[in-house]
Amino acid sequence: MNGVQRSNNYDSNRSALVAVDNNCAYLSLAREFISSLHRPSAIFDTQFDWCYCIACYKTEWDDVLQAGEAFYVIPRDWVRLGIHIDHVVEQIHGIWDSWYVTFHGTSKEAAISILKHRQFSIPGDQLLSGSFLSIHPGHIPEKR
Repeated sequence: MNGVQRSNNYDSNRSALVAVDNNCAYLSLAREFISSLHRPSAIFDTQFDWCYCIACYKTEWDDVLQAGEAFYVIPRDWVRLGIHIDHVVEQIHGIWDSWYVTFHGTSKEAAISILKHRQFSIPGDQLLSGSFLSIHPGHIPEKR
């Protein structure tokens, strides 16, 4: 199937929401970037890759979907690349039912660290190196 099937609800099993066009140039470029990171392929789960370019996610389709108890704003012109999720963590925390879907820009180096260490740190967290994560000067003017 080419493109996306509409659904009123976010479906963690994905069957009713998206059928990815593997010939999409936008998706291919995103996958090429991931390949350039030289990370083990076992990290990624391509069945959860979703492309939101204009060819794959039509302009007349919904901009917002229900996602658990929150709303999922379609990130138009972005590509989502799936990663494998630890099934024990998934079940214990009920992540598909209780976690909000978000998108966060980051650097290539930070993305590699997130993939390698399987965690997303926030300012103030102590990193594996022993240092503390801080906000880069000027990144968020009202924060230090």
